[in-house]
Amino acid sequence: MLCRQLQAQRQLITQQLSPTPEVNSGYPRSMTMRFLTRQPGLATSLFGELATLLIGARFIKSIISVMTLAKIVRSASTSKSKAALSSDITDTAGRNNILNRGIL
Repeated sequence: MLCRQLQAQRQLITQQLSPTPEVNSGYPRSMTMRFLTRQPGLATSLFGELATLLIGARFIKSIISVMTLAKIVRSASTSKSKAALSSDITDTAGRNNILNRGIL
């Protein structure tokens, strides 16, 4: 009788100490993908720190500088193309007004 009680108590302790199964254990299966999909901010900062450690801070800073410069150039070219497009539209509207008035 005492052996059964001790065995039942051991089983209960084992169940309480064992890790609980996850609710969604199907996708993704690997722990790495679970980490990447469930905590993307932490994963991004971890990869940034790892890249800085492996590649070097100077190289990373130069890459960031190049990317920033590329964004500035792209935004400048986009704003120029938008300005050119709006001036073309204005010129076309002005020509239409002149033609409608019979000036040309």
